[in-house]
Amino acid sequence: MHERQGNLVGAGLWELSRILLPEVQGQNNLQTAKEHLTQGSVLLYSNHYHDFDPFSLGRVIDSHLTPLEHVDILTSRRHLDSQRGPVNRLQNFLVDKMKAEKGFNPILVVQNYDKEKYPDAEEFNKRALVEAVRDLRLPGRILSIAPEGTRSRTGGLLEAQEGLEPILRLSRKTTLALPIAMEPTLTTPSFIRARVLVGEPFSYDDIIAEQESHPDFSVSDLMMLKIARLLSPQRRGFYGPLVQRYELSPEAVPA
Repeated sequence: MHERQGNLVGAGLWELSRILLPEVQGQNNLQTAKEHLTQGSVLLYSNHYHDFDPFSLGRVIDSHLTPLEHVDILTSRRHLDSQRGPVNRLQNFLVDKMKAEKGFNPILVVQNYDKEKYPDAEEFNKRALVEAVRDLRLPGRILSIAPEGTRSRTGGLLEAQEGLEPILRLSRKTTLALPIAMEPTLTTPSFIRARVLVGEPFSYDDIIAEQESHPDFSVSDLMMLKIARLLSPQRRGFYGPLVQRYELSPEAVPA
């Protein structure tokens, strides 16, 4: 367990996030994931279209799955690097206060677009992978990850960076993956509330069996398609054409 220490800033931020309470669809899938947590772990992965997404997801996890002290969150090293400027220092301060209040564990990674800034990026990311997999091998743990690696400026899905498939493969004995798609509701302003669409949990063996029926798709793409197919067509982005190809592809395993 990650030790918690209450603080006014963190408590205030969490209370303020109530205005972001999302509209959740897929309660049965959440219940399946929650039941699995009694004996295993969950890799929760989602799209990322707004800066407030982590708060919306945090609310869903805390309300429907488990307290945030049982959660690891994969996040960008750059965002919390106080050497990168005043905005980064502020983000580091706020995340530190939220961590103290709710007890979640940030696991930092260097994104592809940022690797030239960090000469130790490869070793740093290997250590992050080890930590993520180690925790997913423990019952009751959740790892939350946004595979796109950055916020989409258009609202459409970006191509996933590396990491999603290895995390599930290396923790496959204990872990179910839980795809979550987020998109704005029709409220004004639209970013205040997200519509959170929860897909069906699945295991690594499930996705490998699916790949046998769709051999032209990588495991990572098949996992991302589970988000894309939950989203409105105009928000599928990079995966829009892949959804069409998937739905037209033969389901029989080639001889």
